[in-house]
Amino acid sequence: MFFFNLFKKSISTEIDYCKDGIITTIFLNFTNKKRQNISLPFDKNHIITKYLKKLTSDSYQKLIILQQLWNDEIIQPHKENAYIISYDSLYKIENQDRILTNLPRDIKNLKIKIRTEGIFTSVDFRLKYDLYLSSGKKIDKYHIIENVLFFDNKAYLMEKHVYDLISIVNKINQEKSKEMLAEYISLLQSKAKSENVILEDYLKNEEYLYVDEVDYVIKTPNKDEIAIEPVIIHQSEKTQEINHIFHSKDEYLEKVKTIPIGYRRIRIFSSNNAVEKFNTIKRLPKFKGPEIPKLIETPHLFLPDWIDIDEFSKRVKEIGIKVYHIKPIIKLNKDTKTGLFDLVGEIKFESSDNQYSEDVQIDEILPILELSNDEYVKIGDKWVRNNYNDIKNFKTKIEEIKSVYEETGFKIPESEIKFVLEIFDNIAHLEYSETVINFKLQLTKEEVEFIRPKFISENIEIKEFQKEGINWLKTLYKNSIGGILADEMGLGKTFQVIAFLAYLKEIEELKPSLIIVPNTLIKNWSDEIEKFAPLLKNNLYIHHNNNRIRKPEEIAKNDIVITTYDTLVKDQIILGKIDWKVVVCDEAQYIKNPDAYRTKATKALKAKTRVALTGTPLENGLSEFWCIMDFVQPGLLGCYHNFKERFEDPIVNSDSNDSEKLIEGLLSIIKPYYLRRTKDKNLHGLPKKFVISHRIEMTDYQKMLYSKIIADFKKSENKKQILLDTLHKLIYVCDFPEISNDDIHKKNINKVVKECAKVKKLIEILDEIKQKDEKALIFTKFKPVQAMLSSIIQQRYGLFVNILNGEIRDSSRRKQIIDNFNQSAEFNVLILNTQVGGIGLNITSANHVIHYTREWNPAKEDQATDRVYRIGQQKDVNVYYLITTAPDLVKKTIDEHIHDLLQAKKELFKEVIVPNKFEISLEELEEVLDLDSFVEAKC
Repeated sequence: MFFFNLFKKSISTEIDYCKDGIITTIFLNFTNKKRQNISLPFDKNHIITKYLKKLTSDSYQKLIILQQLWNDEIIQPHKENAYIISYDSLYKIENQDRILTNLPRDIKNLKIKIRTEGIFTSVDFRLKYDLYLSSGKKIDKYHIIENVLFFDNKAYLMEKHVYDLISIVNKINQEKSKEMLAEYISLLQSKAKSENVILEDYLKNEEYLYVDEVDYVIKTPNKDEIAIEPVIIHQSEKTQEINHIFHSKDEYLEKVKTIPIGYRRIRIFSSNNAVEKFNTIKRLPKFKGPEIPKLIETPHLFLPDWIDIDEFSKRVKEIGIKVYHIKPIIKLNKDTKTGLFDLVGEIKFESSDNQYSEDVQIDEILPILELSNDEYVKIGDKWVRNNYNDIKNFKTKIEEIKSVYEETGFKIPESEIKFVLEIFDNIAHLEYSETVINFKLQLTKEEVEFIRPKFISENIEIKEFQKEGINWLKTLYKNSIGGILADEMGLGKTFQVIAFLAYLKEIEELKPSLIIVPNTLIKNWSDEIEKFAPLLKNNLYIHHNNNRIRKPEEIAKNDIVITTYDTLVKDQIILGKIDWKVVVCDEAQYIKNPDAYRTKATKALKAKTRVALTGTPLENGLSEFWCIMDFVQPGLLGCYHNFKERFEDPIVNSDSNDSEKLIEGLLSIIKPYYLRRTKDKNLHGLPKKFVISHRIEMTDYQKMLYSKIIADFKKSENKKQILLDTLHKLIYVCDFPEISNDDIHKKNINKVVKECAKVKKLIEILDEIKQKDEKALIFTKFKPVQAMLSSIIQQRYGLFVNILNGEIRDSSRRKQIIDNFNQSAEFNVLILNTQVGGIGLNITSANHVIHYTREWNPAKEDQATDRVYRIGQQKDVNVYYLITTAPDLVKKTIDEHIHDLLQAKKELFKEVIVPNKFEISLEELEEVLDLDSFVEAKC
């Protein structure tokens, strides 16, 4: 037995091609020709664990690939000890991975020549095709199963367009109907655009046109009418003329349609999808009068689902049609002599692009609104939403206050302002002048003693900064104002909101409150409520999916309603009728675009208090921050045009010192509507975080490759076109030389490690982590690098390493991977990309974070680190940056450039507000290829 274990074991796959897919069986092979069937997932397979260190190099790679296909749901259980891969899924698997796992390999530039046999009108009409290699050699003996071509005892995956053409040919040869034959020929013509497809003259010259794509145009025949017309999309030069005929003759699209053009007739064949899309748009009425603004504000009520409503909004904006909302505004003017206040109520028109009109007289527009029963009214040349009841109510309250203070000349003492403002709490979409907002600011400075909400589970510890956050939310609610909770990720924003909602339940003011979340966070919120305040789940309703409630009065019976941004857009009229106590927007960057319908739908909701949650710096600057702040406290920063002049342009165009001062000025205005705490300043008791930057000099082999890439770039005449590709090649050299080599899996792992300085340092770090029996996360976005690192770790430590990318659609499968990692008690490693590392993962069982490949966005990189460094972490956290250097070759390597740029940008996001685009740009990295600082390596 001792001698037997000295020999390497191997992994193999047996493949069987059947109608439903490719049946795959996986074996562990021993040296005595015995083999054992093994099952997925491998991280739970004790046989794999037992023999992991005894596998051949390419067997490690096979394990990684097969496990990743399992994680990505490409490989599925079929029957006992066997799995199945659909033929379509082959296109999702990298060529090298297919080769290694015995699946069909790529065959590039396969040429297909299609010819007819027989006369079109005869029963024996057929199409024949011949296949040619890129060399021009005809393939004589072959057979095909679905998209797999077999010849010379090998299986090849045909390119998608070739497979599609062969599928069409097969359909033509099975078809008896002449109409359908013609349709398929038109489809064949539309698909046969590649230079690798040769059609016989008859097939090429027949006047057939196949339509599979449909779009629409918005037209305004006159200022009081909008028409939406369908158009077919096709490369034919006759497309424009055909569309004109469809519109001028009011023609509908049919499966088969003959159109006369001049002296010729063109037969148009259309897919079912194209017919349905075209005719659905064709059946839309012309929108006239009040229907125009209703279409613009709620397009989802009229347009089919396949039309992107945000794209529709852009097209409407381009033709210049706007809809206005009437905004009631309260102003306070202080008399410096008497110290008394004048209260002024006025209204303005706010356009759909966030611009204000001049002041409008209430008495002038109220009669116009009252006389119309329409939802929208034309006032002058403006379409205005008719909110007569709100404006009437607003005017009535103003008059009531004036009648009370008539004897004082309508002057209000400061001590009574608070009670006067409370009269307006129920006015929808009320805005306050800066004076009123400053007065409310004074009210929020009252010290409030923290009282633990009784509905919070007794075993939950509430930290001091969280108590502050809960009290802040209570103060917002008490004063009917909104705010942004912008705590750094990992400080428990969700918990603070749940505790606040528990307080509202205690004082019987919770019902109804709305939480709006991205689709992926519905379950997370439900689980967190159950964890922190289980009694709140008794009257919790998730407004999602097709069976959701459609009656506002029924929805409003629930204490807490959770919905998604997408569902809100669809149900904005239903949800907009409810008077919410609180509206919470999680991941508030979802409403950072003022033109997006999800933003408009969210801002249209009625609520006493609005709360936005975000810990992520807003990557495209101050306009996004204005949009979110305008949701929580309308009017605080004025309209966007004024905000841009006052803050955005001066901040963006100033140097860093002046910019920081301007941001501080902005922050002073938005207090107390904005609360942000960071872990280093607020989370006392959290273990320490140590940031370790390792600068590692490249090996001679890496320098040689790095030198060659820059030399090739230097010689190129198309530097702009190859810039990004060159930068990626340099990163690959730093991460793993020759990683793109298709045969790298055949290389000796020890030799591969010796060729890469960064890998050697990684192993040193992991050796130390293993000695402590702790866990590590390794972040790299490149899949080949992920696979090689996984293979090296498996071979060195006998540890099966999972890789998490963004492809896993099944959140339960992803959760299982994380749970297995968290539950393991010993040394373990998980490899991720930063995209996955930034969303909804809690991996506090690890306390080492290794950024192997740097992310160009510093916020995303820090979010990845925060999966580990957050509440719940019990150990000190080490964050490693691995930076390759080549001092005798260049002033700075690409690793050093990216590191320095990231460090500089991280200084910008002490707050959520960021003055400029946050991600590293190509222009900032061009210096990497500074040819004056480059000396060719003598290696």
